[in-house]
Amino acid sequence: MKISGLSAVFPSTIVTNQEVIEILEKESRKKYNYSLSIPREALLDKLNSTEIKTRRWLSKNESRIDLISEAIDNALIDANLLREDIDLILYASVHKQFKEPGDSFFIAKALGFKSIECFDVLEACNSFVRASHIAQAYLETNSYKNILVITSEFMVHDDEHLSSFQISDIKNLEYAFSTLTVGEGTTATIFTASEHKWKQKIVGLPQHANCCFMTAANISSEDKTKYGLNGQDFVVNQFISYGLKLHKGGSSILRDMVVESLEKRELSDIVFPHTHSKVAWDKFGQGLKLKVPYYHIFQDYGNLVSSSLPVGMYLARKEGKLKRNMKVSAWMAAAGMSLSVTDFKF
Repeated sequence: MKISGLSAVFPSTIVTNQEVIEILEKESRKKYNYSLSIPREALLDKLNSTEIKTRRWLSKNESRIDLISEAIDNALIDANLLREDIDLILYASVHKQFKEPGDSFFIAKALGFKSIECFDVLEACNSFVRASHIAQAYLETNSYKNILVITSEFMVHDDEHLSSFQISDIKNLEYAFSTLTVGEGTTATIFTASEHKWKQKIVGLPQHANCCFMTAANISSEDKTKYGLNGQDFVVNQFISYGLKLHKGGSSILRDMVVESLEKRELSDIVFPHTHSKVAWDKFGQGLKLKVPYYHIFQDYGNLVSSSLPVGMYLARKEGKLKRNMKVSAWMAAAGMSLSVTDFKF
């Protein structure tokens, strides 16, 4: 399998660390009449310590579907294909505007696709990797010729998700801090068959599902207990992420997965890590006692959720750091908990 077309498009609003903290203060005061009990400078230092500087958010005069359309058109040009050459659309993102029948169908409708198969894929930040896994299986059986995978993460800019910026106690930052790093953007990737097989290993650790989640409906107290969510106060669409617990639960297992991969092949020419923390990934590389050729985008774009891998590839290629036939690796750690190591030739 190969990537024949790749594009990414970003919204225009650039949000700084100072601005995102101001939003946290404003929303917490409005919702709970709560003022942060630590100086703004201390929280700013904590955010800066992750090495994030900015993230992009959708502005009020921008349309999500327009950005998706632009990304798809650019990917088609890159692949030298027309829209009618695409025979399957996979929408692989956490952010969803439709529960039924799925965002993939409405995107296809909005962009004028008349007769095409579509479905959504959801596996937290690992959604793009899972979609590529599915795409390879379909391409190997000649079920489809050109598969379009769309990621579209726009879940922090609007009023619907302001609850993620509302805390009633400084202790709530344990699960709210990750929200401050989330960015937005959309990507389009076209997969076609080739003689090169992507090597992928995905491990699921559902015992850590309650460490990072966002609910789509109200949950009864009884079900909260069964899900391991008792004692937690949250609302629909609020992003809850206990980052340190996730790291503790998955880092050693991901390390073993990477070591296993490196036993079968030498270190790739370029490695794309999930965009949740540049500092954490650098320490991860040090633990491997390797000088990992990371390509980081977290500092300028933040945590792009499912878009992190395709955005990284798009930007690296644009800068001339990713070229055809280079050996590539992607290391992902996502909610679920879902871990993946992917090795392929670009």
